[in-house]
Amino acid sequence: STIINQDAQQQLYDQLTAAVEQAKVDMLNLYVKTADIQMKTYDKQYNKELDKMFIERKQKSLPIEQQLTSIMLNLLEKRAD
Repeated sequence: STIINQDAQQQLYDQLTAAVEQAKVDMLNLYVKTADIQMKTYDKQYNKELDKMFIERKQKSLPIEQQLTSIMLNLLEKRAD
């Protein structure tokens, strides 16, 4: 009877250990996916701001009659979104 109980306990322990290990793997995978999504979001935002900065710098270097109006710049910015 004691041997059977020990076997059952060991089997239950092994099952629980496997479940905990799988939960760890699942959580790490979720963390990696979340970090990847966040990285892509920040990368997109960074590139958008960088493009905006280059456009503004380019505009300021042009003669006034060749510069785009603020309305045109806003339309271009909205289109980029």
